[in-house]
Amino acid sequence: QKYQPKGVSFKLIYIAEAHARDKWPIGIKTGPQVNATKSVEERQMNAEDLLETSGWLIETYIDNMEDEMISVMAAWLFRYWILRGDTVAHISFPIHANFNLDEIDEFLSSRLD
Repeated sequence: QKYQPKGVSFKLIYIAEAHARDKWPIGIKTGPQVNATKSVEERQMNAEDLLETSGWLIETYIDNMEDEMISVMAAWLFRYWILRGDTVAHISFPIHANFNLDEIDEFLSSRLD
């Protein structure tokens, strides 16, 4: 919210389920256990559950069942892009399957302040 007055908005695109228990289960410690979705409606319900559980208030989009976001943007279970206009200004890359979300703040602070 601190960047909203500067014209920054955040969006969530919900893609295929990470480690779905019926496709690639790795255990309960990874978060909610869900099956791979078979319809956009199921994916929508999972996204709504995620938002409710996390408490996030964020504009959300759902990837289609052809997983275009995954194939076109090389989306990974959790990845973020920072766009400036129609240009990709930054793409996150995981280190040991984790992200340092402070990168977002550092990137935006260095370019907006």
